[in-house]
Amino acid sequence: DQAIPRPTDFLIRAEGTYETAVDLAQRQNRKMMILYKWWLDADSNELITRMSRPEIASRCTETINCVLDWDFTPNRKHVAKYGVTKFPTIIVVHQDGSFQKREGLGNVQEIASFLSTALSSQGGQRPGARPPRPQSSSPQASRPPTTKPQSPISRGPTPDKQPPAATSRSNRPPKINWLTIHDQARIRAQREGRGLFVFYEKALDETSMRMSNLLDSSAARTILSDTVNCRLNEADQSAASTMRLYGVTHAPAFVAVRPDGTSRARRGSLTITDLRRLRAFIGTP
Repeated sequence: DQAIPRPTDFLIRAEGTYETAVDLAQRQNRKMMILYKWWLDADSNELITRMSRPEIASRCTETINCVLDWDFTPNRKHVAKYGVTKFPTIIVVHQDGSFQKREGLGNVQEIASFLSTALSSQGGQRPGARPPRPQSSSPQASRPPTTKPQSPISRGPTPDKQPPAATSRSNRPPKINWLTIHDQARIRAQREGRGLFVFYEKALDETSMRMSNLLDSSAARTILSDTVNCRLNEADQSAASTMRLYGVTHAPAFVAVRPDGTSRARRGSLTITDLRRLRAFIGTP
């Protein structure tokens, strides 16, 4: 049903960089919603879960959604434009650059009420004289964008609203070949000079299930197409011992391991952009 997104849709379709989200919002003349969080913060992860509920996610199908993590320094500068210093926070940015925000976790009803009000409004508080725009790599202040005439927005499917089923199965990348024994995966990666990607999950855990669905998306399959991929379960004591070697004590978590053995771990929810960053850490085979 295209009208009610699946619980995974919010994270799968959310952008992971401010610049990309602003560019899409400006080109499509749409509102932008920013979810500012920290992946090690319990309230942040719970907010992701609540934002993924159908009654919340269904309100976000007409916005450009962006998930920004606190531990990436440029993200702090981006949200500071809206007077935000705390996580988790939801920010709705209107086409004119004005915004409305809600700090803290909040229950489902409170979040739904905020989104109903903010998304139906034509404007809000202004961050200053300049509307948001992508940040360049140089430290100089950004200039306001040149306003261009907007063509009528097509009511047909747009890239961020198309469900995964819209893609022909024959055109989807092949499923990830998950190995379930870490030593076997590690030895194979070393022998072939490839990077190793580990997904550590917990049975019946909602976040683990959402991340499992994300990893089954076409985008994730493409990103992990040339790594050796290993899937471990927290219930397996040997797997738990292995993950402690990477500094991981709880699932869900993700570990990217370079051919030289250096690794980077990430715990909790992640977006496709976060997955790309982990893959970029591994480097080219």
